[in-house]
Amino acid sequence: MKRLMLALVLASGCRPGIELQTTVSEHISTVITVEWTTPEPTDAHVEFGHTKELGRRSKTTSGTEHKAILIGLSPEQVVYLQVVTDTDTSPLTTVTTGALSADLPQLTLTGDPDALPGYLVVPLMGTTGLVVIINRYGDIVWHTPLAPRDLSYRAWLDRSEEIIAFNRFDISGQNAIIRQPLDGSEAEVLDFQPHNHDFLVLPDGDLAVIGRVEQSVDGEMVPGDGIYRVDRSGESTLLWSAWDDFTYAGLSDDLGGWTHANALDYYPDEDAFYLSLRSFDAIIKLEASTGALDWVLSGDPTISDFTYAEGATPTSHQHQFERLAPDRILSFDNRYDLQEPARVVEFALDLEERVAEEVWTYQHEPALSVYALGDVDRREDGSTLVDWSTSGVIQYLSPEGEELWRLNTELGYAFGYVSLLRSLDE
Repeated sequence: MKRLMLALVLASGCRPGIELQTTVSEHISTVITVEWTTPEPTDAHVEFGHTKELGRRSKTTSGTEHKAILIGLSPEQVVYLQVVTDTDTSPLTTVTTGALSADLPQLTLTGDPDALPGYLVVPLMGTTGLVVIINRYGDIVWHTPLAPRDLSYRAWLDRSEEIIAFNRFDISGQNAIIRQPLDGSEAEVLDFQPHNHDFLVLPDGDLAVIGRVEQSVDGEMVPGDGIYRVDRSGESTLLWSAWDDFTYAGLSDDLGGWTHANALDYYPDEDAFYLSLRSFDAIIKLEASTGALDWVLSGDPTISDFTYAEGATPTSHQHQFERLAPDRILSFDNRYDLQEPARVVEFALDLEERVAEEVWTYQHEPALSVYALGDVDRREDGSTLVDWSTSGVIQYLSPEGEELWRLNTELGYAFGYVSLLRSLDE
């Protein structure tokens, strides 16, 4: 652990005696904790960066005792920082980050680093499982390891609680959601054994989690899927069950159960959940407050509420998706069971006539096979992030579909679901 104690006099000379302490985390050497006191209660923050121009700032804190956790910093680099209060600014000081582990997987960047507008938060799966933050240069700037052979599919950065929350699937079946402090200190483990594939943080701080729901069929317990609300104590409430809206017709997928739910999104403007059901080749919409099924979009006409316009190809074994608008769905379409290359596809939904029209599609060249996971994110300017998960590729595309930025893992690693964050400091 490295510590730097400084007694700083504010540049204005008005408020002497600010005590500033910087600590490089002993667990994650690219994380710096800054603590300081002010003689009187005030709002304050840290401005920082790898050059004297700084460029980044921490959250504002209030009172006389202040703390900021700085993340997204490069290893073995000087960091310049200063404290800014309502009325004053401290002198510029420096601290140097440490080296990262040599065991981290190698990532290869292609394209313009400045093309990616931010940072990626993503699990990596391979010889060693871990959750990472990656900058636009393709460098890992934050990481936390998993136990050998454990997997994680989803990770969320939460600056309000200074954690990264991620799911963990233990080889022994002990599934959990981990709340890992950003400074690498001891994590909180939220055991939730039914958990499967994906989860998200709701606006009130509770979690919405895909989980198994078993039901007896002819004397045997059959796994299906549901959506649970899970609070901080681990108490869960079942919000929706596939058994309520679909008719069981046999166990088609031993790995993922009857329905194989694999991706979950929530949209507060509609107070609606959208859920991908891999075994049904379906994306469904549910009212979050009641669990009522609104519609089913599937290539299976026996369950779909939509037909497909001429020329449209339904998804097959799709994974993560994005609702661009109530009448627009963008989906990562694996097509693995058909032995076809994966693609990204966008559908325009006529909600009155219940017709789905294929309006955009993208396929990697050369074609890639993605047997699991896969993710897609459309940005406000029309650019698109595509995660070809098990093929170890993430692309950032222009609105015209031109590759601007590309990241490859080393052989044997795959990306989980990915979040692209413009800033790490909010």
